[in-house]
Amino acid sequence: MRQLFTRNKRIETHSRSLPRRRIIKISRTGFTKVDLLFVILFITLMGLLVLPALNFLRVNARKTTCENNLRFTALAVLSFMSEDDLIPAMATAPPEVLGSPDECDVAAPSWSWQVFILPYMEANATFERLDPYRQTAEEMIGKALSSESEKIRKAFQKPLFVCPADQGPRLNELRWFGPYITKTLETQGPFMVGLGNYVGVNTVGKATRFFNADPLVYPEVQTPNAGVFEAINEPVAVEAVRDGFSTTFMLGERAWRYRADDRIYKAAAANQFVNRNTWVHKKEEVVKAPCGSFGVGNSDTCASSNFGSGINFPHVDPLQAQCTYSSLHGGGANFALCDGSFRFVKQTIDPITMMEMTGKADADVLLKPE
Repeated sequence: MRQLFTRNKRIETHSRSLPRRRIIKISRTGFTKVDLLFVILFITLMGLLVLPALNFLRVNARKTTCENNLRFTALAVLSFMSEDDLIPAMATAPPEVLGSPDECDVAAPSWSWQVFILPYMEANATFERLDPYRQTAEEMIGKALSSESEKIRKAFQKPLFVCPADQGPRLNELRWFGPYITKTLETQGPFMVGLGNYVGVNTVGKATRFFNADPLVYPEVQTPNAGVFEAINEPVAVEAVRDGFSTTFMLGERAWRYRADDRIYKAAAANQFVNRNTWVHKKEEVVKAPCGSFGVGNSDTCASSNFGSGINFPHVDPLQAQCTYSSLHGGGANFALCDGSFRFVKQTIDPITMMEMTGKADADVLLKPE
């Protein structure tokens, strides 16, 4: 209660006391610009340290998966061999379409060794769809080219022999079957089959002489013997592997493309399940393709070691790259031996050692003296 005096009169009034003002101090929390710069710098440094390790793990995982895939394929070949002591023929085609196997002369597409091991790779559905024992490769390709056979087309194109480290396309875009038709809204384009990175070991042509495409490096090098996938329509008996299963290569790798001596080589990997015929359409006539060139039957799903080391090798003629071994693993390629074991072979391997390990019989390879 307050008392007010006005003209000698005292007036009593009631009033509320005014509250005192409170000063609230707001403390700010958070990053300053300097703090933010330090955080960004720390994250960047951690990224520089961690990312190479992650990339190494990713590359190593792809390499391990490739090894397992190759080993699984080799075990399937061994399972096939256990049936009747025979290694599958390099390719299988009707006798009437064969000209001279010594000269890579095949007038029609042929089944590769890969299709016959499908039952041992848990791929029975694909095997039954392709039906290689009752249908020729040419007949099945003809059905795949027809619009009503989408299931057959998918069977040809299902990827089963692919290395995850390879950055090639899912289908082999450099090799096709039937006439080349430009892809449009109305047409499907040329018929291409799945890409295959795992190739069988043989020589180019028959077991007579190394294909002399590198005469300046190895002039007149005699063929010691062919690989385990010797020739068309000629399965190899197990007893013929006289070098021993643990010292003889069965399968190797071929990349879609690889680098050697700062140059990119289009190895084109391989066709899956089928080999190309050697007679190709050139302009308006049908001509025989040179042995070792694109489209040649016995170089699609097999490879040889006749060009130097044969692994990631720099060639005078880029087309030779499709006949040898290559990979993107760096420094070499994966190989499976005839006993089912596995080995990463460095590209610096001695050429003579490479030639002997790709042969299946004892032989000494001697270079011609200079």
